[in-house]
Amino acid sequence: MKIAVTGYYGTGSSAVIDLLSEVEGVSCALGNRYEHTNLNCAGGIFDLEARLYHENADYYSRDIALNDFYNEMYKQYRYNFGWYGSYKKLLGEKYMQSVNKLIDTVSVSGEKNCLAHTTKTRFSLGKAMLQIAAKIFFKRRYGVLGCKYVHDNDPQRFLTASHEEFMQAAREFINTYFELCRKGNDDMVYDHLIYPEQSNVVGRFFDDDFRLIVVDRDPRDIYISDKYFWSTAKYGCQTMPMPRDIDGFCDYWLAMHERADLQRGQKNILFVQFEDLIYNYDKTVEKIFGFCGIDSERHTRKKQTFDPEKSINNTQVFNIIDGADKICERICEKLPDLIYAFPYKRSGEVKTVFD
Repeated sequence: MKIAVTGYYGTGSSAVIDLLSEVEGVSCALGNRYEHTNLNCAGGIFDLEARLYHENADYYSRDIALNDFYNEMYKQYRYNFGWYGSYKKLLGEKYMQSVNKLIDTVSVSGEKNCLAHTTKTRFSLGKAMLQIAAKIFFKRRYGVLGCKYVHDNDPQRFLTASHEEFMQAAREFINTYFELCRKGNDDMVYDHLIYPEQSNVVGRFFDDDFRLIVVDRDPRDIYISDKYFWSTAKYGCQTMPMPRDIDGFCDYWLAMHERADLQRGQKNILFVQFEDLIYNYDKTVEKIFGFCGIDSERHTRKKQTFDPEKSINNTQVFNIIDGADKICERICEKLPDLIYAFPYKRSGEVKTVFD
C-alpha cells in the first residue's frame, strides 16, 4: 500500500504520519520528515500534464513545459534543499534515468540555440564589426547592428504522445519512483506527495493500492499560529504561503477547500480533521486504519510518536492569545463551515504550544 498524507499548510498532516509510523510494517519513504515535491511542484508531473494538454497549448508552450519538467527534476536530483530534493544521494542515477525515459517516450528533441529559446539580447562589438564588414564586402543586410541573441541552452522538445500515451508514461514514472523508495514489503507513507487542491489526479495517475489522506484544521488556529509563532520563529522566519490580511486569508482558505472538496466521496481519498485525532482519538484512528487496510493489532507502538495528550496543546491556540478575539470573530463570520466544534473550551499557556 502507498499512503500519501497531505494538508493545506500547518493543518497537522505530520500527526497522521507520526500515527502511521507507530504501526508495524509501515515505513515513511525517505524519512518521516521528508516531503516529496517532485510530483506536485511547479514543473512537476501534474503541472506537465495540465500544460501539455490544455486546449490553448501550442508547440512553443509544450516545448517550454517539457523543459521546465526536466530542469525541475534535475534541480531536485542534484541539490539538497533540506526537507526535499537530493534524489541523487537518496535514490541514485535511476531517478534521472526515469525522467529521461519519460521525456523520450512522449517527445522528440530538436536543436539548441533556436529563436524559441532566446532569453535576451545584448550588444556585441565583435558582431557589429562583422556585420559592417559583411555589408561592405558582400552587400549582406543585417537587422539590428551588434545584436547578439542569448539562449537558455535547452533543446527544443516536440510533444509526440497522445494524452493516453502520456498518462501511461506518467504512471510508469510514478511507479518507478515508488519502487525506488520502497522498503521491503512495508506499506509506504509519502508526505505531501499531493496537495489537497490536486486530489483530482488520484484516479488518473495512481493505481488502486494508492491512498490519499487529507488533513484539515480549524482555520482560527492556522491564522493565529502563523501570526504569533511560525512567522516569528527564532530559528528563521517562515513565510506563510497565503495572504496576511484576514479577509484575504479567509477567501483563499475557502477557495482551496472548495477545490479539494470536489473529490469528497472518492474511495481512495479520506478527509481527516486534526482535532479529531485528539478529541476523538480511538474512532479517528480506527477510521484511518480501516481506510489504509491496517489491522489494529499492528499498532504496536501506540502513542509513542503521536501522543494526543501532548498534541492537545496545539489546539484552541486562539483561546490563549490576548487580542485574538476580533480576528477569530472575522474568521468565524467568513468560514462558518470550516470551524471545528470543540467539545469544551481549553485553557493553557503560550509556552506549551508546539513543544
